[in-house]
Amino acid sequence: MKYVTIDGDTMILSVPGNYKFSLTKAIDSEVQTAYQSGCAKVVVDFNNTVTMDSASLRQLTKIYRQVKSENFSAKNAHGLVLAVLRQNDLESWLR
Repeated sequence: MKYVTIDGDTMILSVPGNYKFSLTKAIDSEVQTAYQSGCAKVVVDFNNTVTMDSASLRQLTKIYRQVKSENFSAKNAHGLVLAVLRQNDLESWLR
């Protein structure tokens, strides 16, 4: 998989560069594969993500709702990504 890495019961989602609408279909497919493999937790690593659009934010919100807040976290948000999370009051995702 290109965007999702599995570590036990946790999927780590990492999108390098621009996390945008054109990537969401491929990411959805990988996330579903991880669910089917038994993943119940999600960590979004924004270390290599430069920007994100509203489609990617919708996708992450959907994943957040599927796994519940206690099983979802994000890390390494910076620059424009951090600004998008702040503008949408989603800083609580960062742990």
